[in-house]
This record gives sequence, structure tokens and C-alpha cells, in this order.
Amino acid sequence: MSDLLPVSARTDEEIVAELARVTRVDSALAADKAELVTGLAAHRPDSADREIGEPGAAADGWVPGPGREPVAGVSEFFADELAVRELEPVVLQRVVAAVLPRAATVSVSRLRAIARAELLGVDATAADRRRTRAERCADVTVTPMRDGMAELRAFLPQPLAAAIRETAAVLTPTTDQRVRRSSAMNMASVPCRCGQSCP
Repeated sequence: MSDLLPVSARTDEEIVAELARVTRVDSALAADKAELVTGLAAHRPDSADREIGEPGAAADGWVPGPGREPVAGVSEFFADELAVRELEPVVLQRVVAAVLPRAATVSVSRLRAIARAELLGVDATAADRRRTRAERCADVTVTPMRDGMAELRAFLPQPLAAAIRETAAVLTPTTDQRVRRSSAMNMASVPCRCGQSCP
């Protein structure tokens, strides 16, 4: 739309009206996407998952990491299925052909690692495309808390998040010294991108 009528040629009222329209469209699309994902999840019951002890099943006592908690009644592989739907069919067929013969002999986490490695072998730019999409979703939020405090949450590329954490650790006088030391050690593993010969 901005190609037809550049933002610079619009009045404040027109810009505000267009922003409101775009927000409504975005919200409607997000609601449609959520409904579609929920509908597809209903077609992927966990009753079809392998039982513990069967080849390809999660190990007994395995627990996914934070933010990856299973959804009751939905297959543990549903999130992976959504992710692979973004692949071109030819790429997906090649990855499946390479990974499937080993699927019955390795753990789920090992199978995911093998699939990622195969994907990068077949489509070397896949990781860059995913990273670029993730970076477009970068976000910082501030949530007011009690006693005049606030919670700062950030979804950022790892090097930037580590640098911000280190800065916050230095600026926050109440930060535990152990956290500061741990953060400094983690920063040592973040490569410098300044173009200088940093240690």
C-alpha cells in the first residue's frame, strides 16, 4: 500500500488510520494461524507416539527443557512437524530419506540432531533463513512489578542478549557476584564482531 501512496505523502490521520487497519489485519491473521495450528494439533494425538522403551521413543524420565513442556493430548513431534512444513518438499524428501533408516536406533534428541545436520548438508542456507526470521521477531518487553520494580524480558540474538546481560550485571548493584562471574565467563565464548583483533 505504501508503494501506491508513500507514507511521506499522508497526513497524520491517514497514517494512524492505516496503522489501525494493518493492526486489525495482523490480528486477524494471527487468530487464523492460531486456529489452524490448534486444529492441526487435534489431528496429531499423543496416542500415536511411541511408548517408552520402543525404538524412537523418548527415554524413561526424559523431560523437555523450559518452554518445551508437552501439551496434553498432542504428539511430542507436533512442533517438529510444524517446523519441517516450512521446508521445500524436495529438501524434506532428501532429509527424510537420509534420516529415516537410523530413526529406530537412536534417541529422539539424537534423531533431531541428525536431522538438523542432514538439513544443513542438503540446504546450507536453512539455518541462516531461520536465524533471519528469528531476528525479525526480536522483542523487548517491560512488565511492571510490585514495589516499583519491573521485569525486563528480551528475545534477541544470543551475542546481543549476552552483551546486554553483562551490562545489566555491571549496572545492577544488587546482582549476586556469582551471577556476574558466570556471565563474564559466558561472554568469553561470544565472538567479537567489531572487526578489531580483540582477545
